[in-house]
Amino acid sequence: MLLRKTVFFCLLIAIWAAISKLAVVPAELLPSPARVASVLGRGIFSGSLLYDVGASLRRILVGYGMASIFGFLVGFALLKNSFLKETLGSLLMWLQTIPSIAYMPLAALWFGTGEGVVLLIIVFAASWPIIINTEDAFRNIQPNLVNAARTMGFRGWNLFRQVQLPAAFPTLLAGLKLSWAFSWRALIAAELLSEGRGLGQALMAGKETNDMAITIAVLILIALLAGLVDEVVFQQVEKRVQKKWETIS
Repeated sequence: MLLRKTVFFCLLIAIWAAISKLAVVPAELLPSPARVASVLGRGIFSGSLLYDVGASLRRILVGYGMASIFGFLVGFALLKNSFLKETLGSLLMWLQTIPSIAYMPLAALWFGTGEGVVLLIIVFAASWPIIINTEDAFRNIQPNLVNAARTMGFRGWNLFRQVQLPAAFPTLLAGLKLSWAFSWRALIAAELLSEGRGLGQALMAGKETNDMAITIAVLILIALLAGLVDEVVFQQVEKRVQKKWETIS
C-alpha cells in the first residue's frame, strides 16, 4: 500500500512539473514543484511557518477535543431520551445544514475575532458527525448480542466496555475521522477571518502578495498535517482495536 501511494504521488508531482515546464499554465498561476518546495522549506527553516503550524495545531486539538466530548454527551442524551431526540435532535439537524463559517459574523460580534471565536467555529463544525454517529452506533447494536451477553453475566460497565463499545466502535471511529476533517475546514475558514497567526492567515498572506507558491505550499502543509493524523492515529487505532475485539460483532 505504501509503495502504491508513493508511486501515485510521484506521478502527480511529475505531471505537475511537466505542466509547469511546458508552460501550459502561466507560472504565476501554477508555480513549479521546485518553487513551491523552496518556499515551503524557507518558511519552515525560518520558523515562520512552524509558528503558524503551532498556532493552528493548538486550536484544532483543543477545538476537536471539546467537540468530541460535547458530541459524545449530546449523542448519548439523544439516545437515552426520546423527548430530547424529538426536540433538540430536530433542531440540531436543522442547524447542521448551515455551514459553520456562516456563523462567523455572529460569533465575531459576540466574542470578537480572537482565539475564542475560532474554537467556537471548530466545535460547532466538528460536533455534528460525532453526535450523529454516537447515537447511531449504539442504537443499531443488535439486541441479540446484548441479550446473549447478559445471559453470560455481563452487566453495567462490563457490558458497555466489553460488548456495546466494541460493537459500536466502527461507527464511532467513522464519526471521529469525519469530525477531524470538518475541524480542519472550520479552522482554516475561521483563521482566514480572525486575528492572530495561523495557517489560515498564512494563506491570506499568499493572497495579499499575489504569491501562488505560498498559497500552494500552505495548502500542501495543511493536507500533510491532516492526513498524517489519519494515517498514524485513526488507521492504527482502528487496526489495533479490531484485532483486539475481532471476535465481537
